[in-house]
Amino acid sequence: MVMSAFIVSEVTMSRAVAALATAEERANTYPTTGGNAFSDTAVALARAILAGDAAAAFGLADEIHESAQGSIDGLTMLGRKLYALNQRAIIARYGDRPDDDFQAIPEFTYDSAWAESADEGDWSFKEDECPKISALSCLLYQCSEGDVPNDPLYQRIQARLAVLNAEWKAGAAERAKTAATRAAERKAKERVKLLAENTHLVTKEAKPDWSSCRRAAENIRRELKRKFPGVKFSVTSDSFAGGNSIDVKWTDGPTERDVKAIAYRHSAGSFDGSTDSYNYAENVFGELFGQSKYVNCSREWTLEGVRKAYAKAHPGTQEVIDEGWYNRDYSNQDERSRIHWIRDAWNNCSL
Repeated sequence: MVMSAFIVSEVTMSRAVAALATAEERANTYPTTGGNAFSDTAVALARAILAGDAAAAFGLADEIHESAQGSIDGLTMLGRKLYALNQRAIIARYGDRPDDDFQAIPEFTYDSAWAESADEGDWSFKEDECPKISALSCLLYQCSEGDVPNDPLYQRIQARLAVLNAEWKAGAAERAKTAATRAAERKAKERVKLLAENTHLVTKEAKPDWSSCRRAAENIRRELKRKFPGVKFSVTSDSFAGGNSIDVKWTDGPTERDVKAIAYRHSAGSFDGSTDSYNYAENVFGELFGQSKYVNCSREWTLEGVRKAYAKAHPGTQEVIDEGWYNRDYSNQDERSRIHWIRDAWNNCSL
C-alpha cells in the first residue's frame, strides 16, 4: 500500500519539533555510547514527520524500534516517544476513515515486543479481540502521557474506540455463531479425512457397545502391530473413579518416543499440576477411534538390548556393560557420565 504525504495535528507538529531538538541534544550528550547512529535516525524520523513523508517515517520508526532495544535508557525512551509520535500521525491521517482502511494499514499491527515491563502490560492480540480495537487502544495508551484533556487528536481516538467497541459487542452473538459453524465444518472435513486414512481401525459405529477407552486400547494394539511387526506389546486399559487409563509396555524394540507418537493420539487431554486439574482437548481422532484420560508408555530393557543400542550409537567403542550399569556411583563424575551415555543410547535407538 503506497501512502502519500499525511496530515499532522498542531499538537503532533509541536511534539515533533521538541523531539527533534531532544534527539539532536542526545547525539551530542552520548558521543561514545553508540548514541550518534541512534539519534541520527531519530532526527531523520522527526524531520520525516514534519515533512509529512509517511513512507520514510514508517521505515525509520521500525529502525528505531530495533535499535532502541539495546540502547541506554534515555535513548530508548526517546525512541519510544518518537515511535508513538509516528503512530499519532497515522491516526491523524486515517482516524476518520472507514474500518476497511484501518484493516489495510499494516502499521496498525502492534508489536508485543514493545511491552517490555509489567507496567506497560502485554498488548499482543488475543483471539477474542478485534485487532482494530486493540491497535487503537494501544495507540491511545501510547499518546496519552502528558496530553491535556482537550487534545483534539486524543478525543478523536477515544470517539473512534467507542464506536468500534459498540459495534464489536453488538456483533458478538453473530461472531460466535459463525465461529461455531466454521468449527463444525472443519471437524466434519477432518472426520472424513481420518476415516479414509484409518480404515484398519475400530470406530464407534463398528463397536457401539465398546467404551471409548476399550476402543482406544484395541486401536493402539493394531497400530503398533502394523508399525512394529514382530515386537510384543502389552496394552491394557483400566477404569477408575476419576476416569480411565491405558498402559503400553514392551521390551527393547522401538524407542519410547516412537510408541508415544502412536499411543498419545488417543489421549483425551493432559493434567495441569499447577492448577491440580485435568484439561480436556478437542481430539477428533480420539472421538472416532477412542481415547483415554491417561495414556502411559513404558519400555523395559534387557542387557543384550542395552549393549546393542550402545554399539549402534557408538560403533567401534569398547564399553563393558554389566547388569548394574544403571546403578553406578553417582558421586563419581566419570561413572555418572558413563551412565548418561549408555542411557542416551538406549533411549534413542530402536532395536
